[in-house]
Amino acid sequence: MSNITKLPDNLTMSSREIADLTGREHKNVIRDIRNMLDELKKDGSDLSHVREEHDARGYTATFKLPKRETLILVSGYNTELRAKIIDRWQELEAIVAKHMARAAISNSPMVQAMEFAEAVSNMLHLEGSARLGVARKVTSIVAPHLLPALPTYAIDAPADSGATSSEPTASLTTLLKQKNVKMTAAKANKILQDLDIIEQVFRPSSSGTERSFWTVTPIGKKYGKNVTSPTNQLETQPHWFIRQADTLVHLISTHAQ
Repeated sequence: MSNITKLPDNLTMSSREIADLTGREHKNVIRDIRNMLDELKKDGSDLSHVREEHDARGYTATFKLPKRETLILVSGYNTELRAKIIDRWQELEAIVAKHMARAAISNSPMVQAMEFAEAVSNMLHLEGSARLGVARKVTSIVAPHLLPALPTYAIDAPADSGATSSEPTASLTTLLKQKNVKMTAAKANKILQDLDIIEQVFRPSSSGTERSFWTVTPIGKKYGKNVTSPTNQLETQPHWFIRQADTLVHLISTHAQ
């Protein structure tokens, strides 16, 4: 398979740029172009890619020449001027080739899949292993051969903790039970919402209505993380770091009084 980048046929250089590069007056460059085109027409050359643009009065404002005609034009100039035009043309080709390569990469299925994974992870405030899980899922669909290149493990720990390994977590119901707090998870969630530790977000359901679910806020990342809900991958389920359980339960109990 060829690795040569095919540049667009409409890549041109303007007569004004030619004039600037060569130090010639634009009107003289226009004259040279007209003389060249007259000669090329006699040879039956295809000049369909040569564009002549006019000003409001109908006079020629500029010519836009493809590479072939540009190089034919400057073949009559001295070596120094020819070199300037050729160097500039090569620079234009390099710029266009670079943009085309970037466009090809950004339009690749893998890049689009990773952008989708990032958008979903950001929307659901996912971090650590949950974020990695989404990335691995889309990779397994779009480019399974690249799965070995992705890590299989991510660190889940309180924000800014500096931890080098994941910390265990538990659901709010489990924490309340372990700490002997006589409160339902629903009531505790409302308190955590008031503290801006979690927030309620919504997604459309298959029935046409909206379903709500809880997600850990950036402030709440000190205490827990979002995991994808086992019942629906488009929802999150907050889980709380065991190491922060006493602090979290104290906040809930204090706010409830």
